[in-house]
Amino acid sequence: MGYQAYITPRDPMTEAEIDRREEEQGKKFSDIRRAELLAGHPGESYWHELPSDLKSELEAHMADYQKPKYGKTLDTFDGPCIWLDMETRMCKHHTVRPNVCRDFETGSRECLDWRRTYEDRINPKVCDVPSLASRDSAKINSRI
Repeated sequence: MGYQAYITPRDPMTEAEIDRREEEQGKKFSDIRRAELLAGHPGESYWHELPSDLKSELEAHMADYQKPKYGKTLDTFDGPCIWLDMETRMCKHHTVRPNVCRDFETGSRECLDWRRTYEDRINPKVCDVPSLASRDSAKINSRI
């Protein structure tokens, strides 16, 4: 993940701007995507609530961010968020985290997969990931 993924404000685009972008990318946007680009986006509320010093820090990090070469396995992704406190394994700025972090359920199958993949990068271990996986897997299977 690398950095917090906020939905930031975006001005509406014109038809001509969209056409230029399609030409640059060599593909046509769907009607839904064109409508989104024409409408713009106000940005998510948590972006607007973010203190200016954190916003500046995050914008600087995003400007220098190098996207990894994603592959077919989880170990090709870019790992822990810059706001993850490696000692406590908690978010440093939990109250202003973006929607994507609010939607990522702790202990879910995706969460446990991520923890197993990146356990060497998020030491010290606060909990035993494999035993957590067994417990949560049993819980998930009992709901199915």
